[in-house]
Amino acid sequence: MYKILSRECIRNRCGKYVVEFSIPWPKNARTVHLLMDLSSWMPGLFPLTKIGSRGYIRLRLWEGVYLYAFMVNLNELMVDPENDFFIKGLKVHYLNKTVDASIARVGVDEIVEVLMKSKDMNELIAHIEYDQAYVSKLGDYWNVRIRLPKDYVHNVYLDYRCGAKDGVMEMEKVHSDDIFDYYECLILCNDNLSYRFRFVLKGKRKTVYYGYKGIGNMEYLNLRINEVNSLINNELLGNVVLEASLEDIMDRCDDVINSLKYLFIDYVFVRLPPVTIIKPEEMIKVDNGIAPDIVDSIELLMQKGYKVLIEIPLTYVSPCFNGFIDVIERGVKSKYWDWFLIFDESLGKGLSSGKLTHSIKGSCYMVYEILKELANFNSVAFEDRATSLLRLNVESPRVLRIIEETVKFWTKLGVTGLVIKKCFTIPQHLINAIVTTAKDINPNIMVFGESLGNPSYLANETLLDGIIDNYLGNSIASLITGTLTCREFCRITSHNYILKPFIKNITTYPALPKEVGCGVLDETEMKLLYLLVTALTGIIPIRFTDIISCGKKFRKYIRSLVKLTKTLDVMRLGKITVKCINKNVLIVKRALLNEVVHILLNLSRVRVNVDLNMLHMMHSKPYRNLIDMSKVKGTVKLNPKSGIIIKDL
Repeated sequence: MYKILSRECIRNRCGKYVVEFSIPWPKNARTVHLLMDLSSWMPGLFPLTKIGSRGYIRLRLWEGVYLYAFMVNLNELMVDPENDFFIKGLKVHYLNKTVDASIARVGVDEIVEVLMKSKDMNELIAHIEYDQAYVSKLGDYWNVRIRLPKDYVHNVYLDYRCGAKDGVMEMEKVHSDDIFDYYECLILCNDNLSYRFRFVLKGKRKTVYYGYKGIGNMEYLNLRINEVNSLINNELLGNVVLEASLEDIMDRCDDVINSLKYLFIDYVFVRLPPVTIIKPEEMIKVDNGIAPDIVDSIELLMQKGYKVLIEIPLTYVSPCFNGFIDVIERGVKSKYWDWFLIFDESLGKGLSSGKLTHSIKGSCYMVYEILKELANFNSVAFEDRATSLLRLNVESPRVLRIIEETVKFWTKLGVTGLVIKKCFTIPQHLINAIVTTAKDINPNIMVFGESLGNPSYLANETLLDGIIDNYLGNSIASLITGTLTCREFCRITSHNYILKPFIKNITTYPALPKEVGCGVLDETEMKLLYLLVTALTGIIPIRFTDIISCGKKFRKYIRSLVKLTKTLDVMRLGKITVKCINKNVLIVKRALLNEVVHILLNLSRVRVNVDLNMLHMMHSKPYRNLIDMSKVKGTVKLNPKSGIIIKDL
């Protein structure tokens, strides 16, 4: 069942709901996890705690309809037996499977009651100053947001005091859905901030204040710099990163370095290659330690002056791991027994049971066949059944010590960033412990976590600095390939943007799908793909495989985008709005105080003319296309599958 326990409120201003999910503890269950889009529909992030005969977990959630299920022993999916409302066959596109899911309505009935009975709209306004989704700080910039009932206001202004200096900033609508409008502004202020909101209501044009005590209150909200989630404006934020596999770093290091030099890129994101090339256990501090040739390759890059982000597996190994082979051979007598989640008691006897007589002799030659014989792969917890990756038991003190030593090793080596592979399968408290361990050694290290589904929980409720966002990357690729409409992309992108703290948008890394690249897309489409990646907030990935497989004109185009991004702060740090015109023209606006750029993308295969009036840009004012430096005035002519970046002169 699910139960709404309370709602977080400050005076008359209310925020998230505290929601408890629970289930009678299934017989013979060793683990039970809550699954939903916030956990990428994978077990790990939300483990239930057994208390008495039930399992419990509490989450902080905004209003909405949440689809959820439970998973027992990491292999048995079940709907909530105490909830009569569920749907069958929910399609989870990023996992390419369907699930049956129960339905949780959080705060929805209260919204309906307000709208139907015309009750106090104050209940629908949301602004909590200690929620980083609504207030955060990036360098000298404060980001402030507020959520309002849809079409409730004509304008929103923020009256603020930066130290002893007063100011007024008009807020911009950055997202709308069926019920709410979301407004945002950036304020240049390297001091404590006090502020209140001023609404100009629609129709009557009446002015209403929204202050510390809510609607109709003029009292300022006061925030000190050390009271908000802040991020130092270092060079990585919103910058460009060359993405290369560890295999490429080890085998083609000269080519990788030449690409870095040609593109003027200073950062390398080293991703894990397939398990057949590098086994996960070769990257963690276990037994003989991390493979020396891997360490040498990373150190060589850093010695050349490049800054490295490295993807590390912390909670899974291959079945070829000697510790798992030892478990198969010796059962409970193995020192690795508690490293794994074993569900088949017969494994405790080892091969001596007579059930299996294969002799492994220190190799993994027979492991796959043995696993098939043992309860059809249900004898042990898997991280990924397709590749037979084995999940480690994160409740084992020895496994936790290995994770800690691995994080310390890579941090002390001097990498700029750690990327937690499959972060969505790790409990929230362990994610926070990993981040804390790294930052105790190097406060400036950036720690990222991978997400497949909705990244908002990882972005808001953990200590992660940024998200490797597969959902956003897949949406970008789907738009370019034509499987996602422009309007649907705008809805997904702006919703993704507003649910994450502003600073976490700047550190978002859109992970593009491997299937989309040169060969699948032509050169024109590849340029459009990377223009869109550059236009959106976040760290910009340039894949090494695309650089070496696409043509010379493409590489030259990418180099021009890299130079542009590194030159303009608005392209790195500016807030974002997206919209579609003529169904096939996407407009991305980036704004940093008075500096504004517009990125126009023609997604169709016909030529399109765009009137600058549609962008609220003055016809009489001269603009420049920053890609080819040509002047633009009046009407922009976009060739098929092309785009430009416009800025006033």
